[in-house]
Amino acid sequence: MAPSMIFLLAPTLVTAVALGFLVHAEHGADAGRDVQRRRRVAKISAAAGFVAVACIGGTGWGYGRWIAVGMVFGALGDAALLGRKRRAFVAGMMLFALDHLCVMRAAALVVAPGD
Repeated sequence: MAPSMIFLLAPTLVTAVALGFLVHAEHGADAGRDVQRRRRVAKISAAAGFVAVACIGGTGWGYGRWIAVGMVFGALGDAALLGRKRRAFVAGMMLFALDHLCVMRAAALVVAPGD
């Protein structure tokens, strides 16, 4: 196995476990405050894992760097949307907009305009 693949294994496993916990917290039979805390921890852990995979796996060239920056904005947007106030919602949407701009920039590096 290539060295870069070994470094990707740990954050990928962390992400997979966090996603499992998130699905359980979202759709499990439990209710109450503890579920909300577990949901927050699982969502932030999964987002951090996505960022780690993007940063380790693809920052060697422009496309990967823009995707990694977009993933950071997306993770911050996920964290902001965990808040309950309007300000948190607006911040989350703005961060997701920045995420999408980064992804569009990455795509522009691969596909020339007009193609």
